[in-house]
Amino acid sequence: MITELAGKKVLNRYDLVQRVGDLPAGKPAAMTVVRDGKPVSLQVSVAECPTDEAAANNKPPRKEKGKTEEHTSTRMDKLGVAIADLTPEMAKQFGFKDKTAGAVVTEVEPGSLAAQAGLRPGMLVVKVDKKDVADAAAAHQAVDKADLQKGALLQIRTPDGGTDFVLLKESAEQK
Repeated sequence: MITELAGKKVLNRYDLVQRVGDLPAGKPAAMTVVRDGKPVSLQVSVAECPTDEAAANNKPPRKEKGKTEEHTSTRMDKLGVAIADLTPEMAKQFGFKDKTAGAVVTEVEPGSLAAQAGLRPGMLVVKVDKKDVADAAAAHQAVDKADLQKGALLQIRTPDGGTDFVLLKESAEQK
């Protein structure tokens, strides 16, 4: 649970949305969250959410000619996303460290629940609802167990070492 953002108490989720919207893009801000009953201080920064068109055009980097990399993407149709195990070759391609584990986003359908939540190819899913996911199968299984009406919280790692949180929540109209 988020209790403070930029030095001000967060009263409810609507207040949080307003405070996040007021933060300047790219500037770090202090955030206090409660994890396992204990307050934890974090530094976060807001990035602009891509438009559906920009997200559609944001494809993973192309492989070098002559290099063949075999990976199997797992489609999660209800989210509009495909994920794959992060292989050492993919880690290098996307800029992650060799020993990084998780499920890398390989495709995002424009207008999908995943696109609306801000997922983009190259993001690495490392936790779903606070549970570690070491590969695509574990991420898929955890998302399948999640109640998307209540929301599934994904912890995302970026190649530069940053951590983002994405809430995948299905509205009544999307069901």
